[in-house]
Amino acid sequence: MTASTNNANQEQFCENILSTSSAASPSNSKSTPNGLNIDSNNGFNFGKVMIIGLGQIGLPVAKYVTRKGFNVHGYDICSQAIDPAEKLAAVKKAVNFKA
Repeated sequence: MTASTNNANQEQFCENILSTSSAASPSNSKSTPNGLNIDSNNGFNFGKVMIIGLGQIGLPVAKYVTRKGFNVHGYDICSQAIDPAEKLAAVKKAVNFKA
């Protein structure tokens, strides 16, 4: 399997998982595939996402979530993984973990 095919499969996997539970769209309540109820009136801001690990799984997730309009921050223990994430997925480098 080539790297581009592998990345496409990973992005499709992310699409399948996340597309059914997008909490960014306004509504009063949604039920996710895992049974969690998301109430948009509870004061949480679902517009910001933190991705820990920007490697083979994290980078495609970051790309997908960015395309869906989320404000994406990322962290990886390997500093070399952050530069491609900033360029390819508009990920902002996480410098602290405060909301």
